[in-house]
Amino acid sequence: MKILASFSLLLLLAACTTAAPTSGPDPTEAPPSAAPLTGTWTGDWAIDPPYETVIGGFTMELDQTDASFTGTVEPTNTDCSSGTVSGTLDGTDITFGWFLSSETVQFTGVLDGTSMSGTWAAPACSDPNIALTGTWNATKDE
Repeated sequence: MKILASFSLLLLLAACTTAAPTSGPDPTEAPPSAAPLTGTWTGDWAIDPPYETVIGGFTMELDQTDASFTGTVEPTNTDCSSGTVSGTLDGTDITFGWFLSSETVQFTGVLDGTSMSGTWAAPACSDPNIALTGTWNATKDE
C-alpha cells in the first residue's frame, strides 16, 4: 500500500510540475519601439503656389521621451539656417516646430511607421511679411 501511495504521489507531483508549452513573443521579431521618433529622419519640403518651384530637403536628429520630442534640423535649399526641433506625438498625429533664424516653421502631419508626412506654414526667413505654406515628408534612416 505504501508503494502505491508513493507511486500516486509521484504521479501527482509529475502532473503538477509538467507545464504545457506557452506561446510568447517571437524571438526573431523586434519589439515595437517605445520611442519611434528617436533617430535620424531625412525628408523633403515643397512650397505651395505661387512658389511651387522651390523644393528642398532636411535632416532631423530627434530624441523622443514619452509623447514629446526635441532635436536639431539641417534644412537645405533655403535661406533659413539650421535650428532646433520641438514637438509632440499623439497616437499617429505629429505636431512640431523648427526654430530657424528668427522664424518658426510649424508642421502638422501623420506618422506611419518609419515615415511621416503633412503640411507646414511659416513666414519666409528672408522676408517675414511673406507667408508660406507647403507639404513635407520624411523617412527614418535605418
